[in-house]
Amino acid sequence: MNNITEVFDRGSNNEFIRFLKYSQRSCSEMMSMTYIIRDIYKVDEFALKIYNMALEERKQIIGFEDSVIC
Repeated sequence: MNNITEVFDRGSNNEFIRFLKYSQRSCSEMMSMTYIIRDIYKVDEFALKIYNMALEERKQIIGFEDSVIC
């Protein structure tokens, strides 16, 4: 969310799309971190919940990016 907020008022679609891609990568990083949470803390249910939330957010960002490009 911070990546999107940072560029929102700048006005350039190309830069906005670039920051949306940063946001996608941040979601992917969070998804990756859930494996560490699961392995170290043995909390599968919690890790899966976070993973699914990040995955859903990533899908929404991709959809948002597609709407900006069109």
